[in-house]
Amino acid sequence: MKKVVLILIMVCGLTINAQKEELENLGKKIEETLANGNTEFINSIYDVKEMGDRFLLKKTKSKKIKSFNKSFYSGFSSSFDFGALIKSEIDNDATYQFLRLIEEDGDHYLLFRLYGQGVNYHKHLLKKDSGNYKIIDTYIYITGEYLSDTFKSIYMGALLSQGILSNSSTNKSIMNDLMKMNEIKVFLNRGEVDKAKKAYESISSSSKEKKIFKLTGIRLAGEVSNEAYTKAITDYEKSFPNDISLYLISMDKLILNEEYDETIVVLDKLNAALNGDPFLDYMKGNVYLLKKDLEKAETLFKKVTNIYPDFMDAYDNLLSIYIEKDNLKEAISILNTFVKDFELPKEILFETLKQNYPEFSKKEEVINWSNQ
Repeated sequence: MKKVVLILIMVCGLTINAQKEELENLGKKIEETLANGNTEFINSIYDVKEMGDRFLLKKTKSKKIKSFNKSFYSGFSSSFDFGALIKSEIDNDATYQFLRLIEEDGDHYLLFRLYGQGVNYHKHLLKKDSGNYKIIDTYIYITGEYLSDTFKSIYMGALLSQGILSNSSTNKSIMNDLMKMNEIKVFLNRGEVDKAKKAYESISSSSKEKKIFKLTGIRLAGEVSNEAYTKAITDYEKSFPNDISLYLISMDKLILNEEYDETIVVLDKLNAALNGDPFLDYMKGNVYLLKKDLEKAETLFKKVTNIYPDFMDAYDNLLSIYIEKDNLKEAISILNTFVKDFELPKEILFETLKQNYPEFSKKEEVINWSNQ
């Protein structure tokens, strides 16, 4: 009997390990194919129908809603192209990196970092279908909601605006608030802060307690005043402590206000909430650069280059530090890395040095390096 139990335990262990390897390989393949400009693979495993089922009103007897569902889904499914969304970011020098497999409450997720103009994280929800894993939804950390929730607000707003929900049991107040929230986003994108503020004030108090409305309120408060922004963030922290979206949306504002110590605290909280992302050391290094703490910045950038040897920006920041510290040996070492590992022409590098660091480029050792 003991042997049977032992065999079962071994079989279960092997099965779990095989599943983990399969899913991790899936994440790596998504990263690799997108980096090579291939959007077909991720689109092929993104189950648009499953995601549509997560927000469409299916349990209804209304013929109008059923007809609308068919029309809405047709437009949604034909236009949804997650691969193209990420490729457009990558084409603008962003990176999309697979971080890890996550298991929560029996579900499996693939966690990715999108880094370009800023940092964001995507958590892809997986479901096994006919022996293969598919992505059925994606949690976008910076918005604090799943893509299906984003589409649901659009879908429900369209139902309401066309009068299709007039005789349904759907909470019309919430739907009106969702429509107002979309208006607020449009106003803010246009820079019409007063209109956005007026629209937000008209949202029901019950809706304002919901996460997505609070996030919109934070964005709006940031356009109104620093006092309003701080108050909105404090309120959000009380309702949703340690929520990742808060950390992501607050960093830019903190840096603009030169609140560097607070920015480092936020980055540490973000790192803890993610269960670790060594890339955040690069962002912390940038903050220490702004603080003029070159020693801490140098230490962090070195850590980043050890983990991500192909990440040129970290080397570039190290170069600026060594030039600032007049450390010719280390500066020239970085320049050699640019030539050897990144295949940058020495002539172009030297011209860039002359433009950005004219005094450094005149040093004898640098001139000798350029002529070798």
